[in-house]
Amino acid sequence: MGKLRAPIVIRAGRGALMVGVTMFFAALFGILTREPGFLAAFWPANALMLGLMIRWPWLGGPMGWLGGIAGFLAADLVTGSDPATSLLLTAANLSGICTGYLAARHLDIADRSLRRPSSVIRMILVIFLATAAAGCGGAIANAILFDQPPVTGWVIWFATELINYIAILPVVLTIPTRDGLRWPGRLRARMLAPLGALAASAAIAALIGGPGAIAFPVPALLWCAVRYGLFVNALIAFGVSAMMLIGVATGVIALGSELAGQHALMSLRIGVTLIALTPIAISSVMTDRAVMMQRLHDMATRDQLTGVANRRQFDREARKAMGRAAAAGHPVAAMMLDIDRFKAINDNHGHATGDEVLRVFARKASAMLRPGDLFARVGGEEFAAILPAMAADEAVALAERVRRAIADQAMDLPDGRLLCVTVSIGVAVTKDCGAGPSPLLIEADRALYDAKDAGRDRVAHRLVPGGRP
Repeated sequence: MGKLRAPIVIRAGRGALMVGVTMFFAALFGILTREPGFLAAFWPANALMLGLMIRWPWLGGPMGWLGGIAGFLAADLVTGSDPATSLLLTAANLSGICTGYLAARHLDIADRSLRRPSSVIRMILVIFLATAAAGCGGAIANAILFDQPPVTGWVIWFATELINYIAILPVVLTIPTRDGLRWPGRLRARMLAPLGALAASAAIAALIGGPGAIAFPVPALLWCAVRYGLFVNALIAFGVSAMMLIGVATGVIALGSELAGQHALMSLRIGVTLIALTPIAISSVMTDRAVMMQRLHDMATRDQLTGVANRRQFDREARKAMGRAAAAGHPVAAMMLDIDRFKAINDNHGHATGDEVLRVFARKASAMLRPGDLFARVGGEEFAAILPAMAADEAVALAERVRRAIADQAMDLPDGRLLCVTVSIGVAVTKDCGAGPSPLLIEADRALYDAKDAGRDRVAHRLVPGGRP
C-alpha cells in the first residue's frame, strides 16, 4: 500500500509546486502593474490558476490549492503588502477561482478543451459565474481597503476579471499535448497571409482611428479562424486584445471621443475582448467539423472492427502502389492471411471472442509491416497485404515472422482459459506491376490454399509470370 501511495504523494507535491510557482510569478507580474491605491491593471493569476486546474484536473487536488494560495501570499509578502491585506485580496481572488472550478467540473473533456461549437458558450457561462463571484469578493475587499461602495467594487472586479479570463483562459485550455504538437514544416506565404492581414488591419486602425477602429481586425480574425488551429487562434485573440487595449491607452489608436470615467473604459475593454473571441468560436466550429470529417473518412476507408483498411481502400491504394512500383521497376509482393478454423472459434467461444481474435490479429500483423506497406481486412477472417519493393525471399521471411508471432502467443479468455490461434499465409511476388494488383492477389490467394491444404499454420508462396526470386 505504501509503495502505491508514494507516487501519488510525489505527483501531488509536484502539482503543488507547479501551481505555486506559476501563481507566484503571475501574481508578482500583476502587482507590478498596480498603482498606489488601486488594483492591478492586468492580473493574469486567477485565470491561469483556473485554466491549469481545468486543463490538468490532477492539479485540482488539495495540494494544488495549497500551492496556489502559497503563491498568492508569497508574491504579496515579498512586495511589502501587510498580511491582512494579502489575506483579504487572496480570499477575493479565490472566490472566483473556486466558483469557476466547481462550474467547470460539470463539463466533459471536449468542452474543457473548446473542441465543440457549444464549448465556447459553456465556457463563457463558467467565466461569468467566476467573475460574478470574484465581484462579490472584490466588493468586500474594495469596501475595506479603498472605502468604495460595494456596487462600485463589484463592477470593477467583475469587468476586470472578465477581461482577464476571456483573454487568458482559452489559451491555457487549448494548449496542445506533446503528441498534438505539430510544426507545419516550411512556412508558406498562404500560411502567413492571415497574420499579415491582421497586422495591416491594426495599422489601419491606428491610421484612421475613430469609434469603429476597435472592430477593424474582425475580417482578419475570421481569416485566421479558418486557417489556424484552436491554440493559435487563442494566442491571436489574446494578442489582439492586448494590442488594441494598449493602443487605445497610449493614444496610438484615437477613438475620437473621450473615455469619460471608469465605466466607459471598462466598457471599451470588455468590447475589445469579446471581439477577440471571434476566432476562438469559429475555430472551435472548424475543429468539430474536422473531427466529423475524419470520422466519416474512417468509416469509408477503415474496417470498423479492426481499424485497418477495408477492401475498398485497399484496392484503391494497391493500384497506386503497383503503379509506382511499375514506374520504378521494383517487384511487389502480396500476402493473403487467413485465421485457421475461425468458425470453430466463433462456435466454441462466441462471436465476442471471435471479434477480439480479429482485433488482436490485425494489431499484431500490421505492427510487423513497414510504414509503406498496405494491410487490410478483405473478408470475414481474411486479410491481405501489399509489400512494395520486396523480393520473394524477403516476403516469405516476413510471412514466417507473422505466422510465428501469432502462433507463439496464446490469447487470454475472460474465463481464464488460453486460446491458441494460428494463421495460414500465401505469398506471391511479381515484377510485372503494370497489370495491377488483381493477378498478384489471385496468385497469393492460390498460395494461401496451398498452405491450408498442407495442414494450415504455415506459409506457401508462388511466383506470378514476370516475378523474380
